Amino acid sequence: MTRRLFASLVLISLFAAVALAACAETPRPTATNVSFNPTPAGGAPTQPSESPTAGETPTPPPPPPVGDPARGGQLFSSNGCSGCHSVAANTLVGPGLAGVHARAETRTSLSADDYIRESIREPNAFVVEGFTSPSLMPASFGSLPGQDIEDLLAYLKTLE
Repeated sequence: MTRRLFASLVLISLFAAVALAACAETPRPTATNVSFNPTPAGGAPTQPSESPTAGETPTPPPPPPVGDPARGGQLFSSNGCSGCHSVAANTLVGPGLAGVHARAETRTSLSADDYIRESIREPNAFVVEGFTSPSLMPASFGSLPGQDIEDLLAYLKTLE
């Protein structure tokens, strides 16, 4: 009887060892790691950055593209901006744009450049006192490529 009990224990032990070995899985990923790299409005995709190691300073992002004031003047005309905004101080449908960059510095906590960019992309973000809210400025300007906005910004900086 002990021989039969011993054989049964050995058989049960072997079965348990095989069952445990079969249950032990090597973890396999179910999906590929994906990194999210958003694209700035109108710009090129951003490159993934490596995390700095201890003691290293992170690399600052590149500056925004430099605008071309001559091209910005052409865009101002071709996009119909001059139909509502004068390049002098007088009001048409929208505020006159002479000195807009200097005035923009005093409007919010944003830099003048960021204030103007935001005003082009989101016309109702900042409605100048005395003008209608919501703004009459078409929202379609928010879809302008980033370089066009930088060129318009460079042009607006020249208006004094």
